[in-house]
Amino acid sequence: MTQSVLSKRFSLLRSFTENKENAYAVAFSSDGKTFAAGGGLRAVFIYDLLNDKAIGGLADHSQSIYSIKYSKNGMWFFSTGRDGKVLVYDTKQYDKIADLLPEFDLSTAHPQQIPNYSLALSPDENILAVGGSGGVLRLYKTTDWSLFKIIPLHKGNIRSICFSPNGELVATGSSDNTVIISDAQTFEPIQTLEGHGDSVFSTLFSPDGKLFATGGKDARLRIWSVEGRNLIPKVKIIAHTFAIKSMCFPNNSYELITVSQDKTIKLWDLNFMKAIESIDKHLEGHSFTINSVDVSHDNNYMVTGSDDKLVKLWKLS
Repeated sequence: MTQSVLSKRFSLLRSFTENKENAYAVAFSSDGKTFAAGGGLRAVFIYDLLNDKAIGGLADHSQSIYSIKYSKNGMWFFSTGRDGKVLVYDTKQYDKIADLLPEFDLSTAHPQQIPNYSLALSPDENILAVGGSGGVLRLYKTTDWSLFKIIPLHKGNIRSICFSPNGELVATGSSDNTVIISDAQTFEPIQTLEGHGDSVFSTLFSPDGKLFATGGKDARLRIWSVEGRNLIPKVKIIAHTFAIKSMCFPNNSYELITVSQDKTIKLWDLNFMKAIESIDKHLEGHSFTINSVDVSHDNNYMVTGSDDKLVKLWKLS
C-alpha cells in the first residue's frame, strides 16, 4: 500500500476504476476486511483491503444501484436501486439468497413508482427497511424475507433511513424536505422535523444515540439532540456549497464526515461545529460529486464513491 500524505487525518491508499460509471453507493463489511461499491454500471464490485482491483462482482440488477449494505452479523449483503429489486446475498460466496419484490408488479408499474433509494437494518437485524418512490416505506422480515408492512409515509421519495442504536426510533429523510421520526416497533410517526429547504439525502444517529444529523440538497447540516423520544434542534449551518449527499460518524459521537456535490470531504468537530479537515481534488480527492461515504468498524479506513467514476480507499488516523 502506497500512501500520500494529504492531511492530518486522511491518507489516500488507492483509487478503483471498475465502476466505469457514477459510483452511487459504498459500504464496509462488519469485519472491515472487505467493502463494496455500486452505481450506474448496474453492478456491485466487491473489494478487499489487500487487492489493487475488485475481487468479485454482482450483476443482477437491470438499472442503477442506489443503496448497498452489509449486515452486522456478517451473514448478508443487500443491494437496491432504480429497478425496484432488493437483492440479498450471503457474504461467503455472494450467492443470491433472496429477491425481495414490492407489492406491485415491476414489469407493469409506472417507471417513477419503481425505484428504491435507501436501505437500513434494525439493530437486532430482524427487520430490513427499504425506502422507495412516492414516500413508501417497506418492511421485510429477515427470518423468511417476507414483506410484512407497507407504509405510505412521505409526500416525496424516501432518500435515507436509519435506526437509533437502542432500536427505539427510525428516521426517514425525504425529497418532501422533511424527516419523520417513527416508533421502530409500531412504525407510527412520532415527530416531523422541518427546516431543510430541499430534499433530505442523509439521516444519521450518532453511535451513542445522543445526537441526530441530517443533510441534504440545501447544503445545510443540522444537528439535533436526542432526548428520549423527542429530538431538539441544536445547530444548523451551511456546511458545503452544494448538496450534502452522505454522512458517516467515524465510530465516535463527536466527529462527523460529510461528502458533497461540491466535490469535498469534510470532517467536523461537533463540539465546536467546525470543519477540522477538508479534502478536495487538489489533495487527491474526487473531481465530481461525491455520493457516498462509509468508515470501517475499526475506524481505520474510509471509502468514498463519486460521479467521477472512482471509488477511493482512505486510511484514517
